[in-house]
Amino acid sequence: MACRRIRFLAPMDKRRQRKSSCRQGECKSFVLVNIGGNKVIRGGNNIADGLVNDSNCIVAMEGNSAQLDELHDIINIGAMGLKQRWSYGIEVARGLGNYTSYNRHLFVNIHTDTLNESRFVEHTIDAFKGRTIHAYHSEGAGGGHAPDIIKVCGVKNVLQSSTNPMCLYTSNTIDEHHDMSV
Repeated sequence: MACRRIRFLAPMDKRRQRKSSCRQGECKSFVLVNIGGNKVIRGGNNIADGLVNDSNCIVAMEGNSAQLDELHDIINIGAMGLKQRWSYGIEVARGLGNYTSYNRHLFVNIHTDTLNESRFVEHTIDAFKGRTIHAYHSEGAGGGHAPDIIKVCGVKNVLQSSTNPMCLYTSNTIDEHHDMSV
């Protein structure tokens, strides 16, 4: 089954994208919808309305909060997964620690920071505590602990992925881009 990743920044973007590519009967693939949480919460929408019924979608929302009540709000409007983006300043152990109670019902994504402001890859791996985690930019070219985020690919229960990089802060970016292209 193919997987497409769609990123929405606001409720209006969600409606526009749904009309263009997720009409009933047209989406035959699995769709991971990655949505900025706080913008949607302020809009007061249930993000799953219409979208999940129209296609085979899983909605992942930004879960960049150490406050459990904020995470509850994100889940209550329809998130089926939470993404932690450590470049937004969430500390590794504290951020993932909040997901312990959600681990049975939601999936968790991480996007680690490039410049190791939130410690190093070993601290990140320790914070997983054996949980299943979807790791973005596992190759290291688009983010993640430079230069050794690739270590997460050998950790049990880590689902690694590689994406087109947006932030190129690492010294080995050119070499990694060549490998990614090949």
